[in-house]
Amino acid sequence: MVFGLVALSWTRAWGGAVPWALVAAGWVAAVAALAAASAWACLRGFAPAYCRLRSAKSAVALTFDDGPDPESTPRVLDELGRHGAHATFFVVGTKAAAYPQLLQRMIREGHEVACHGHRHDWRALLSVRRVTADLAACVEAVTAATGSRPRYYRPPYGVTTPALGVALTSSGLDLVGWSRRSWDTMGRDSPAARAARLGARVEPGDIILLHDAPERQGGRTPAGPDMLALVLSHLATRRLRAEAVGGIERGAPV
Repeated sequence: MVFGLVALSWTRAWGGAVPWALVAAGWVAAVAALAAASAWACLRGFAPAYCRLRSAKSAVALTFDDGPDPESTPRVLDELGRHGAHATFFVVGTKAAAYPQLLQRMIREGHEVACHGHRHDWRALLSVRRVTADLAACVEAVTAATGSRPRYYRPPYGVTTPALGVALTSSGLDLVGWSRRSWDTMGRDSPAARAARLGARVEPGDIILLHDAPERQGGRTPAGPDMLALVLSHLATRRLRAEAVGGIERGAPV
């Protein structure tokens, strides 16, 4: 599945030559790999990653991608506050720079801010130089907004490549995937149906993937903000706490 991204990134990561036919096939396969990333729980072929938090006995890690957004992210923060829940927000660097006050609110309210790439562009993952620059820019944006250097990183679409694996070794960032997806950006199911499906399947130690913002400014808002209250209610029924990754993570990624 990930052959396309491997073929495209291997040359840039290691300087080898790839025949044009292989490159063309790589582009086709890359699209399939990105689609697969939406269905696969965790792609960690080129770097160790946290995909579950195995030491957690009565908690799950709640994570949000693609924010912040001035309309939808405050709704998520309000709901988390009403339930006394905490989360890790994997933010896009350009959005973090545009709305630093939202990152500051996250920190004030006990949440964790992590990196989701500076521009949410999977093409940056195909070159060691580009992905290193993208990671550095996102770290800089988050640090400038919060005063603290982020610890965790989740790549756009959850895709890993040889180039990303190389870049992560010197980034100081730990890779985080997920074990339970909410499917809040796809399909037309109601928030209640999505939340019920997620609540029935979640287990202690799961890393839950939701979205607090559209991928692109002005795009379709995901169902995450609308289903969050129901998700938290399902977790409470199961006697599971919602925490940030750093609040329950123990041990090394695998």
